[in-house]
Amino acid sequence: MKTRSIVIIGGSVLLAAVVLGAIGPLLLGAAFGGSAYGGMMGPGMMGGYGMMSGFGWLGMLTMLLFWIGVIALVVWALGNLFPARQATVDPDALEILKRRYARGEISHEEFVQARVALQ
Repeated sequence: MKTRSIVIIGGSVLLAAVVLGAIGPLLLGAAFGGSAYGGMMGPGMMGGYGMMSGFGWLGMLTMLLFWIGVIALVVWALGNLFPARQATVDPDALEILKRRYARGEISHEEFVQARVALQ
């Protein structure tokens, strides 16, 4: 359940960062004082690409959210690739019988009789 929530949060953050990165300059540049392609005086020396092309602090936040999403997905993938606990398999009845015989808990006749009964 915990890994599913990490995947959902990481995927949501990644999706939000991609969408905001794609449409952000068109929608948000004018909202924070100026157009998406330059300020009041034109594009300037950098051709409108200064301070992340009109993003400003919102661009830095978007980049931070993007990298948090990427790191969360990598951590989740590595956690599933290398599980902390090893899967345990319960021994079947014949294996238990062999172990009891090896420890000397049962005689050879009892072992043979039980093995025939199991098969």
